[in-house]
Amino acid sequence: MTDMAKFAAYDAAGRILFVVSCSDDMAELNMRINGFTQFAKAPLQVRSDEYYMPEGILKQRPKMATELNGNTLAGVLAGATVTIEGHDYAADGTDVELEFTSAGEHLVKVILWPYQDQEFKVENPA
Repeated sequence: MTDMAKFAAYDAAGRILFVVSCSDDMAELNMRINGFTQFAKAPLQVRSDEYYMPEGILKQRPKMATELNGNTLAGVLAGATVTIEGHDYAADGTDVELEFTSAGEHLVKVILWPYQDQEFKVENPA
């Protein structure tokens, strides 16, 4: 029996698009059948929300240091996208004051490639 290895396909930015376990001699065929041309062997099971592959080298996606303090997001990096109530806003590197149109719990996302996405649940009182 042939040993199985992990292979990950990635795009030009290093985003992991597809992961497969197969023998070394089947990797290229598997990737080609699934429409991927850039891939590399991965030393471990990879998840696209935790890892990326710049130039085919597996690296852990760095974590952002954004923190929620009341209704303020502190430490949002410039260039990040902050999603509030389904609307995207570009962050300029300053603190973000959160405002909502309705009461209740809201999910706020902070995204900046290649950093790991962050999500915050914010309760907005009536």
